[in-house]
Amino acid sequence: MLLPKNMGKTAKMIVYPLTCSLHGLLFGVLYAPAQAILFSLSFKQTVAWVVAGFPFDVTHAVGNLVSGLLIYPLSILLIKLNTKVMKL
Repeated sequence: MLLPKNMGKTAKMIVYPLTCSLHGLLFGVLYAPAQAILFSLSFKQTVAWVVAGFPFDVTHAVGNLVSGLLIYPLSILLIKLNTKVMKL
């Protein structure tokens, strides 16, 4: 929702997957403060938590990248299907 709506097709095909992938990569880092509070972790333990979870964050980023590649084509398909249904 923070991305501009008037991007070109090429920009959308690049920005959407990269944004999804970046979110997957940063998820562990963004979630770590909540875990630190819930489990009463020290700063060193929180850093260890983030480092230990990094391989899972990379996996999350790759999955989000693949899913992000489908956003633009599926949105175009949904728009086309919606216009067909509205004509009926």
